Amino acid sequence: MITWLPGQTVRSLAAEPDIETVYRRMGALLRRLHIPMTACGYIRSEGLFEPRASNADYVIDAFERVLHRFRRQRGGDALANGLEAQARECYALLGHSAGPALCHDDFQPGNVLAARDAAGELVLTGLIDFANALAGEPLADLAKALDRWAYENGVTLDFSRPGTPTDNAFVESFNGRLRDECLNTHWFLSLADARAKIEAWRRHYNESRPHTSLGWITPKEFASSGGVNPAR
Repeated sequence: MITWLPGQTVRSLAAEPDIETVYRRMGALLRRLHIPMTACGYIRSEGLFEPRASNADYVIDAFERVLHRFRRQRGGDALANGLEAQARECYALLGHSAGPALCHDDFQPGNVLAARDAAGELVLTGLIDFANALAGEPLADLAKALDRWAYENGVTLDFSRPGTPTDNAFVESFNGRLRDECLNTHWFLSLADARAKIEAWRRHYNESRPHTSLGWITPKEFASSGGVNPAR
């Protein structure tokens, strides 16, 4: 199939000076790809294979099948029990899915094609390898794409240790302000109401509120100045 599509893989174009434009277009492509589906499951020629009604049902069933195989192959009861306990603590998060959508399940630079158009700009020309396509949670596509990008670019993904906010002090400081100044001071009557109130706070934080760390200018002014801090 690849021989019938124009362009070359985005991975092979990584050294191009405008490659960031392609990555942004990949994000837009991913949003267009995620069309709603009726249930969760792997997509076969005859339709969904063993469909599950919700993301939670699908992920839990998949995890328990893998765990059963791990135990059958004598992976060790202590480790299996530990993995199961950790997973069960996170099961509640699975219910927050907005619903199943078409997922490529291997969305990464090696499977996206690009080429230069008549104006010399890099544009996407194709998406290949749908062998593992499934109907599931769209965040899975994004997580896999970020993980693959990090691996190919030598970036180590790390996570803050529980109970140690100083591991990521800047974002923890922001999270505290968002919580104290917005989340804890409003009643959210609906998802639309929450979006409107949080967006209003975000605009004030970025466009109207001076920041001491930026020399008493707003983040918007700081960005417009080309990242020059007048206080330094």
